[in-house]
Amino acid sequence: MKRLGIIGGMGPAATADLFARVVDMTDVDTDQEHIDIVVLNDPTVPDRTSFILGKDTSPSFVPPLQDKASQLEEMGCDVLVMPCNAAHVRHEEIASVLKHAKLLNILKETASLANSLGCGCAGILATDGSIESGAYQRAFEGALMTSVVPDAEDQRLVMSAIYDYVKAGRKAPMGYLDAVCDHLIEKGADCLILGCTELSLLGIDRVYDGVPVIDSMDALAYASVLACDYPVKDILSEYC
Repeated sequence: MKRLGIIGGMGPAATADLFARVVDMTDVDTDQEHIDIVVLNDPTVPDRTSFILGKDTSPSFVPPLQDKASQLEEMGCDVLVMPCNAAHVRHEEIASVLKHAKLLNILKETASLANSLGCGCAGILATDGSIESGAYQRAFEGALMTSVVPDAEDQRLVMSAIYDYVKAGRKAPMGYLDAVCDHLIEKGADCLILGCTELSLLGIDRVYDGVPVIDSMDALAYASVLACDYPVKDILSEYC
Protein backbone atom coordinates (compact mmCIF):
# COMPACT_ATOMS: atom_id res chain seq x y z
CA MET A 1 0.00 0.00 0.00
CA LYS A 2 1.13 3.53 -0.80
CA ARG A 3 1.81 6.68 1.19
CA LEU A 4 -0.23 9.79 0.28
CA GLY A 5 1.22 13.29 0.22
CA ILE A 6 -1.01 16.38 0.33
CA ILE A 7 0.38 19.64 -1.04
CA GLY A 8 -1.71 21.90 1.16
CA GLY A 9 -2.30 25.49 2.17
CA MET A 10 -4.41 26.46 -0.88
CA GLY A 11 -6.30 27.19 1.35
CA PRO A 12 -5.77 25.68 4.79
CA ALA A 13 -9.48 24.92 5.29
CA ALA A 14 -9.62 23.04 2.00
CA THR A 15 -6.53 21.07 2.99
CA ALA A 16 -8.12 19.99 6.27
CA ASP A 17 -11.32 19.12 4.43
CA LEU A 18 -9.51 16.88 1.94
CA PHE A 19 -7.70 15.06 4.75
CA ALA A 20 -11.03 14.43 6.48
CA ARG A 21 -12.67 13.18 3.29
CA VAL A 22 -9.84 10.75 2.54
CA VAL A 23 -10.17 9.33 6.06
CA ASP A 24 -13.96 9.12 5.73
CA MET A 25 -13.84 7.41 2.32
CA THR A 26 -11.31 4.77 3.35
CA ASP A 27 -13.34 1.63 4.03
CA VAL A 28 -11.54 0.17 7.07
CA ASP A 29 -12.33 -0.73 10.67
CA THR A 30 -9.31 0.35 12.73
CA ASP A 31 -6.86 3.26 13.00
CA GLN A 32 -4.01 1.03 11.89
CA GLU A 33 -5.69 0.23 8.57
CA HIS A 34 -5.88 3.85 7.39
CA ILE A 35 -3.65 5.49 4.79
CA ASP A 36 -0.26 6.87 5.83
CA ILE A 37 -0.62 10.57 4.94
CA VAL A 38 1.89 13.41 4.98
CA VAL A 39 0.51 16.97 4.81
CA LEU A 40 2.59 20.03 3.86
CA ASN A 41 0.35 22.98 4.64
CA ASP A 42 2.09 26.04 3.19
CA PRO A 43 -0.32 28.99 2.94
CA THR A 44 2.39 31.25 1.45
CA VAL A 45 2.01 29.76 -2.05
CA PRO A 46 1.18 32.73 -4.34
CA ASP A 47 -2.40 33.20 -5.48
CA ARG A 48 -3.07 30.90 -8.41
CA THR A 49 -5.80 32.90 -10.11
CA SER A 50 -3.82 36.16 -10.15
CA PHE A 51 -0.86 34.48 -11.85
CA ILE A 52 -2.98 32.56 -14.37
CA LEU A 53 -4.75 35.76 -15.38
CA GLY A 54 -1.39 37.51 -15.80
CA LYS A 55 -1.99 40.25 -13.26
CA ASP A 56 0.97 42.58 -12.79
CA THR A 57 3.61 41.54 -10.23
CA SER A 58 1.82 38.25 -9.51
CA PRO A 59 4.57 35.66 -8.84
CA SER A 60 4.35 32.16 -10.23
CA PHE A 61 2.98 29.46 -7.96
CA VAL A 62 4.67 26.73 -10.00
CA PRO A 63 8.20 26.69 -8.42
CA PRO A 64 6.88 26.56 -4.83
CA LEU A 65 4.56 23.70 -5.71
CA GLN A 66 7.33 21.87 -7.53
CA ASP A 67 9.41 22.22 -4.36
CA LYS A 68 6.58 20.84 -2.19
CA ALA A 69 6.04 17.95 -4.57
CA SER A 70 9.74 17.05 -4.44
CA GLN A 71 9.76 17.29 -0.63
CA LEU A 72 6.86 14.88 -0.35
CA GLU A 73 8.47 12.47 -2.79
CA GLU A 74 11.67 12.55 -0.74
CA MET A 75 9.55 11.74 2.33
CA GLY A 76 8.43 8.53 0.69
CA CYS A 77 5.07 9.57 -0.73
CA ASP A 78 3.99 7.57 -3.77
CA VAL A 79 0.79 9.47 -4.58
CA LEU A 80 0.48 13.27 -4.39
CA VAL A 81 -2.59 15.50 -4.41
CA MET A 82 -3.22 19.26 -4.42
CA PRO A 83 -6.56 20.47 -3.01
CA CYS A 84 -6.65 23.44 -5.37
CA ASN A 85 -8.33 23.25 -8.76
CA ALA A 86 -6.63 26.35 -10.19
CA ALA A 87 -3.16 24.97 -9.45
CA HIS A 88 -3.92 22.08 -11.80
CA VAL A 89 -3.93 24.47 -14.74
CA ARG A 90 -0.14 23.95 -14.53
CA HIS A 91 -0.34 20.29 -13.48
CA GLU A 92 2.18 18.98 -16.00
CA GLU A 93 4.83 21.52 -15.04
CA ILE A 94 4.45 20.79 -11.34
CA ALA A 95 4.55 17.03 -11.92
CA SER A 96 7.61 17.28 -14.19
CA VAL A 97 10.00 17.35 -11.21
CA LEU A 98 8.83 13.99 -9.87
CA LYS A 99 10.96 10.89 -10.35
CA HIS A 100 8.47 8.19 -9.44
CA ALA A 101 5.55 9.64 -7.45
CA LYS A 102 2.24 10.27 -9.23
CA LEU A 103 0.49 13.64 -8.95
CA LEU A 104 -3.25 13.11 -9.39
CA ASN A 105 -5.14 15.61 -11.56
CA ILE A 106 -8.28 16.91 -9.82
CA LEU A 107 -9.72 18.20 -13.10
CA LYS A 108 -9.54 14.81 -14.80
CA GLU A 109 -10.75 12.95 -11.71
CA THR A 110 -13.78 15.25 -11.46
CA ALA A 111 -14.62 14.79 -15.14
CA SER A 112 -14.25 11.03 -14.70
CA LEU A 113 -16.68 11.01 -11.76
CA ALA A 114 -19.21 13.04 -13.76
CA ASN A 115 -18.85 10.62 -16.66
CA SER A 116 -19.40 7.66 -14.32
CA LEU A 117 -22.72 9.19 -13.29
CA GLY A 118 -23.81 9.33 -16.92
CA CYS A 119 -23.70 13.12 -17.18
CA GLY A 120 -23.36 14.75 -20.58
CA CYS A 121 -23.05 18.49 -19.90
CA ALA A 122 -21.25 19.98 -16.92
CA GLY A 123 -22.03 23.37 -15.44
CA ILE A 124 -18.69 24.60 -14.07
CA LEU A 125 -18.37 26.74 -10.96
CA ALA A 126 -14.71 27.66 -10.54
CA THR A 127 -12.30 30.58 -10.26
CA ASP A 128 -11.73 33.06 -13.07
CA GLY A 129 -8.32 31.48 -13.64
CA SER A 130 -9.69 27.96 -14.05
CA ILE A 131 -12.51 29.15 -16.33
CA GLU A 132 -10.43 31.44 -18.54
CA SER A 133 -7.62 28.92 -18.92
CA GLY A 134 -10.09 26.41 -20.38
CA ALA A 135 -8.48 23.64 -18.34
CA TYR A 136 -11.75 22.31 -16.94
CA GLN A 137 -13.49 22.55 -20.31
CA ARG A 138 -10.71 20.45 -21.86
CA ALA A 139 -10.97 17.90 -19.05
CA PHE A 140 -14.65 17.39 -19.84
CA GLU A 141 -13.94 17.18 -23.55
CA GLY A 142 -11.48 14.40 -22.69
CA ALA A 143 -14.32 12.61 -20.89
CA LEU A 144 -16.51 13.04 -23.99
CA MET A 145 -18.70 15.66 -22.31
CA THR A 146 -19.68 19.23 -23.05
CA SER A 147 -19.64 22.07 -20.53
CA VAL A 148 -21.14 25.48 -19.81
CA VAL A 149 -19.83 28.30 -17.61
CA PRO A 150 -21.47 31.22 -15.79
CA ASP A 151 -21.98 34.56 -17.48
CA ALA A 152 -19.95 37.54 -16.25
CA GLU A 153 -22.40 38.61 -13.53
CA ASP A 154 -22.80 35.09 -12.17
CA GLN A 155 -19.04 34.55 -12.26
CA ARG A 156 -18.60 37.56 -10.00
CA LEU A 157 -20.87 35.84 -7.47
CA VAL A 158 -18.80 32.66 -7.67
CA MET A 159 -15.59 34.62 -7.05
CA SER A 160 -17.24 36.45 -4.17
CA ALA A 161 -18.24 33.16 -2.57
CA ILE A 162 -14.64 31.95 -2.85
CA TYR A 163 -12.69 35.05 -1.82
CA ASP A 164 -15.07 37.24 0.17
CA TYR A 165 -16.50 34.39 2.20
CA VAL A 166 -14.64 31.07 2.38
CA LYS A 167 -11.06 32.34 2.05
CA ALA A 168 -11.93 35.24 4.36
CA GLY A 169 -13.24 32.83 7.00
CA ARG A 170 -16.82 34.10 6.69
CA LYS A 171 -20.00 32.08 6.22
CA ALA A 172 -21.81 32.77 2.95
CA PRO A 173 -25.58 33.42 3.09
CA MET A 174 -27.79 30.38 2.52
CA GLY A 175 -28.43 29.83 -1.18
CA TYR A 176 -25.79 32.37 -2.21
CA LEU A 177 -25.11 30.59 -5.51
CA ASP A 178 -28.62 29.27 -6.22
CA ALA A 179 -29.21 31.74 -9.06
CA VAL A 180 -25.89 30.75 -10.65
CA CYS A 181 -26.83 27.08 -10.48
CA ASP A 182 -30.28 27.81 -11.95
CA HIS A 183 -28.76 29.66 -14.89
CA LEU A 184 -26.28 26.85 -15.64
CA ILE A 185 -29.12 24.32 -15.67
CA GLU A 186 -31.06 26.60 -18.01
CA LYS A 187 -28.01 26.51 -20.31
CA GLY A 188 -28.26 22.71 -20.49
CA ALA A 189 -26.13 21.47 -17.61
CA ASP A 190 -27.23 18.05 -16.34
CA CYS A 191 -24.66 18.20 -13.52
CA LEU A 192 -23.04 21.01 -11.58
CA ILE A 193 -19.33 21.01 -10.80
CA LEU A 194 -17.87 22.52 -7.64
CA GLY A 195 -14.59 23.23 -9.40
CA CYS A 196 -12.91 25.11 -6.57
CA THR A 197 -12.06 23.51 -3.25
CA GLU A 198 -13.41 26.55 -1.39
CA LEU A 199 -16.83 25.93 -2.96
CA SER A 200 -16.72 22.49 -1.36
CA LEU A 201 -16.99 24.25 2.00
CA LEU A 202 -20.27 26.06 1.26
CA GLY A 203 -22.38 23.09 2.30
CA ILE A 204 -24.18 22.68 -1.04
CA ASP A 205 -26.15 19.42 -1.20
CA ARG A 206 -25.03 16.68 -3.60
CA VAL A 207 -28.29 17.07 -5.54
CA TYR A 208 -29.65 20.50 -6.56
CA ASP A 209 -33.09 20.70 -8.17
CA GLY A 210 -32.77 17.09 -9.32
CA VAL A 211 -29.28 17.64 -10.77
CA PRO A 212 -26.16 16.04 -9.23
CA VAL A 213 -23.68 18.51 -7.73
CA ILE A 214 -20.29 16.91 -8.23
CA ASP A 215 -17.72 18.07 -5.73
CA SER A 216 -14.15 18.11 -7.05
CA MET A 217 -12.96 17.46 -3.49
CA ASP A 218 -14.98 14.24 -3.37
CA ALA A 219 -13.52 13.21 -6.70
CA LEU A 220 -9.96 13.85 -5.51
CA ALA A 221 -10.45 12.09 -2.17
CA TYR A 222 -12.03 9.09 -3.89
CA ALA A 223 -9.20 8.88 -6.44
CA SER A 224 -6.60 9.26 -3.66
CA VAL A 225 -7.85 6.21 -1.78
CA LEU A 226 -7.94 4.11 -4.94
CA ALA A 227 -4.49 5.27 -6.10
CA CYS A 228 -3.02 4.27 -2.71
CA ASP A 229 -4.50 0.76 -3.12
CA TYR A 230 -6.83 1.03 -0.13
CA PRO A 231 -10.48 -0.06 0.00
CA VAL A 232 -12.84 2.83 -0.78
CA LYS A 233 -16.46 3.47 0.07
CA ASP A 234 -18.99 3.86 -2.74
CA ILE A 235 -19.90 7.53 -3.19
CA LEU A 236 -21.74 7.35 -6.52
CA SER A 237 -25.07 6.55 -4.87
CA GLU A 238 -24.87 9.80 -2.89
CA TYR A 239 -25.27 11.81 -6.09
CA CYS A 240 -28.55 10.16 -7.09
